[in-house]
This record gives sequence, C-alpha cells and structure tokens, in this order.
Amino acid sequence: MKLGMIVAMDEDGVIGRDGVMPWHLPADLAHFKRSTIGCPIIMGRKTYEAIGRPLPGRLNVVLTRDMDWYVPDVEIVNSIEEALEVSAIEAGAEGWAWVIGGGAIYATMLSRCERLLVTHVKAKVGGGDTWFPYINWDDWEEISRETLRADEKNQFDMAFASYEKAN
Repeated sequence: MKLGMIVAMDEDGVIGRDGVMPWHLPADLAHFKRSTIGCPIIMGRKTYEAIGRPLPGRLNVVLTRDMDWYVPDVEIVNSIEEALEVSAIEAGAEGWAWVIGGGAIYATMLSRCERLLVTHVKAKVGGGDTWFPYINWDDWEEISRETLRADEKNQFDMAFASYEKAN
C-alpha cells in the first residue's frame, strides 16, 4: 500500500477553526472526492464527527482512543498500526490510502507518507485553532500544480499541488 495525505490549508497553515474547515470551497471538495474515491481514508474521531457521516465509495478508517466509541459503517481502530493494517488490506499492494486529518493525525503520520495532495488556499482566514504540522518543503518535490481563481461558488483563489517525498 502507498500512503498519502490530503489537506487544504491557508497561507498560515490553518486547517480548522471551531472543529470545521474555515472556508467553503466546492472545487476543493470535488478535488478531494476525485482523489480519494475508491481508496481507504484514515481520519481521527474529531474529523469524522465534523464530517458527520461515512464518506461513500471509500473505506472510512477512524482512529480513536475511546474504546467504547462506535458508529456503524466505519472501521474503528485504536492505533496507527491498526489503521495502516486495515487500510492495506483494502488498498492492496499498489493502491493508495489517504490520511485526511485532523491536525494530530497529520502530525503523527506525515513521516510515513510518500505523497501530499495540498490545496493551498490563497487567504489568511484568521482565528484558526488547528494547523497542519510544520513541514520542511525541501523534503518534498512538487510534481504538479493547478491554480483556480475565486468565483461565485469558491470564495478564495486556490492551488491544487501534488508533492512526492524527495529521495
């Protein structure tokens, strides 16, 4: 299995405010869906609760320390190793699994990932309380970038960038 991470962040690295993403960008949501459909997605419990339901067309793997937490139609795990094991069974040797948040899960799993899909939101939203972990961009090589302008549906300019871990 290949492991990647997908995230949208503003210019200050903010990824969340009050438990949700601090913007509404339908183009980013469509990019997320295209990128993760058919693949296992790994997330923390708070991220799952912010989404509010299992995302269709993907194995939803939810990491939690709460041994009594239960929701139907998701794979609940209590360790990173268990999350990776369950995802590997679903993805197979050549398939991808995607880490989708939140902040603590990103920080824990960043070193294990070989690809990053980053939506760079061209804004400073302010008031953020969750950030993407520090990343040394010298360790990553940008392999593609697509820029989109704000429009009537998307409040900010953004760029979808793909990075691979540098050798």
